[in-house]
Amino acid sequence: ATNEHYRNAIGNLRVQHTGLSTKNTSALKQFDDPKVVHRLLNYPDDLFGTAEKASGQKSRLLAQAAVATLILIFAPMRIKNLGGLRIDEDLNWIDGRLHLHIPAEQVKNNEELNFLLPPGPSDRVREYIDRYRSMSLPQANPHLFPGRNGKAKDITALRRLISNSLFKHTGICLTPHQFRHLAAKLLLEARPGHYEVVRKLLGHKNLSTAYNHYTGT
Repeated sequence: ATNEHYRNAIGNLRVQHTGLSTKNTSALKQFDDPKVVHRLLNYPDDLFGTAEKASGQKSRLLAQAAVATLILIFAPMRIKNLGGLRIDEDLNWIDGRLHLHIPAEQVKNNEELNFLLPPGPSDRVREYIDRYRSMSLPQANPHLFPGRNGKAKDITALRRLISNSLFKHTGICLTPHQFRHLAAKLLLEARPGHYEVVRKLLGHKNLSTAYNHYTGT
């Protein structure tokens, strides 16, 4: 009982922080420059072009980094959900457009996610699946980003691939999770006050979460 009272007291003394951390705020400042935004949005297509000129494992990893980044730009989900995407369960094409569906039980806050990608990015994902995904796979694997023994690619390895490739080819420092903050920043700059759209895009349960994180963005 004493330990429980102690933990409760510490919890009451803890300073409540709202808004983004200093680290995330600094990462987003890169995108105050429209040229950096433009560089990021063109990066997946540029990387696919590089993948086409490469061969073997290098080609596959370049295409994997490109499509992972492309999905994060248009469907800013958490890295665990990105890494767990299965082509036999979570991906559906509707009139040529890719629909991504992640059930609530697989999401951190138990809110299902649904994203409909534009035609161009949808075609890129299809190209990745048909041309690059199956390279060097010893057996069938249902994951969009396959790993060994029929499992998904290691999350740490996927996170490192996304961030390192982005920095190497563009000079932009951004973690996979920070794509979520960037989506909110760009959306609110284009449509000030549209916090409900941010809430739906990021899959937050409550509107207050979007307000607390992105007020002043």
